[in-house]
Formats: sequence, structure tokens, C-alpha cells
Amino acid sequence: MSEVDITELNHAIGGRKPIIDIWQTHLDIFPEEEKIYWAILSDEERERSNRLVKAEDQTRFLAGRGKLRSILAHYLNVAPQNIKFTYLPQGKPILASCHQTCLQFNVSHSHNLALYAISEQAVGIDLEIIRPLPSVLSLAQRFFTPKEVAHITALPPHRQTVTFLKFWTAKEAYLKATGEGLKGLQNIELTVSATDSNQFDIVSNQEKIKLYSFTPQPDYIATVASFGVTRPMINFISSSRLGKNKRNPTLEFPS
Repeated sequence: MSEVDITELNHAIGGRKPIIDIWQTHLDIFPEEEKIYWAILSDEERERSNRLVKAEDQTRFLAGRGKLRSILAHYLNVAPQNIKFTYLPQGKPILASCHQTCLQFNVSHSHNLALYAISEQAVGIDLEIIRPLPSVLSLAQRFFTPKEVAHITALPPHRQTVTFLKFWTAKEAYLKATGEGLKGLQNIELTVSATDSNQFDIVSNQEKIKLYSFTPQPDYIATVASFGVTRPMINFISSSRLGKNKRNPTLEFPS
């Protein structure tokens, strides 16, 4: 699977309307949960956890990886500990070829909240907690294009930080969907859709990727990136529903 070209994989899905499941979970867990998740991690994942200095970081890594395995097991009908990963050259994890699936996933976390995007095509997601950003315009000038900076600068000060984070999560979601890694933020230029302030259009969008921002919880902003010209159908799911096979009502972005 590590040799599969993402674009070819997306074409293989055909003309079906893309569906994305977005799982939401908290990463602060009880000690008894830590034991459960530790038992299903690989040796490499345990080593990564042990290398983290802060106990809080260890717990959140353990929860994040353990819940990822549990969510993927929900789709693959295998034990969580039997899930195998491989990595694209840019470091993006994907399911190993032994699973014989086109299932794709992407993960993002901020503070104690995590989002997992699951789809049959390449998908990217990014999440940020909304917090004060000193020199937000200087940050925009460093990472964004001149037109994007002008858009943020023209806004009232109280809207600049949230808009900056919307652009930031959109760019990162795009780069994660394409597998390019978090580089070249200034090589992507975004414009806010004229019909939907939560949708971004990409200048020179050869990959035909769509970007949608949403608020998973108060004080958080997230963006999901989806391939294709058709708007995706999105299911928001709580990780507490694992094993119950119940979803929140489907959200289909309007035309």
C-alpha cells in the first residue's frame, strides 16, 4: 500500500458521493483505560510513548493511538492490536497492504480533543483550539500569501485570530490529504467561498480538493479536506458509540 499513488486511489473509488466519518474523542482517560490501550499498541508505539517526557503527553499519545486502533477495528472487523500501519515517504501513516482495503484515515488533535477522519478516499483533517495569538498579523505574513494576509488584515481585530486559525487548519488539512506533509503553506492560496463562509476555494486547485471548516466543540476550529468535485456527506460520531454502530445524523453540506 505504501506504493499506491493517492490520485490513482481516488479515481478507483469512482463517481460515488464521498462519505467521511469524523470521530470525536477526548484524550484525557482513566488509569484503567490506559491499561487497555497499552495492551493493544505495537512495540514501536510503546517505545514512542516512553520517549515522551511529560506524563500528560504519554497519556494523550496512548489514548490517541489506542482509540485510532479501536476506530479502525470497527471498520476492518479485526482486533485492534492486529492492525498494521505503514508510512508514505512524507511520514503519513496508512493501513498496511495486508488489510486489503481502500480505507483511508487522518488524525488531528489539539489540547485534549482529537478528531479522526475515515473515508474510502484520501482525506485530511486539522484541529486547533482557539486561543489568543500574539502578533497574529505577523504570523499571517510569515505563513500565508499576500492576498490571504490582506483578507485577514481587513477584518475587525476580534475576528482576525479565528480567521487565521480557519486558514491554518484548511491549509494543513489540504497538505495532509495530499500526503505532502506540513510544508509549503505559502504555495497554497485559499479564498473564502462567496456562498459559504465555512468553505474554502483553492486557487489553481488541480487536485479538486474541497475544504470545509466546522466547530467540533466550543473554542475549537477544524477543517476537513476531501477529494472530488462532489460535496461530501459527513457523519459526526462520538467515540463513545464504538461497538454500538450508531451515528449522529448525517451532515450533508448544502450546494
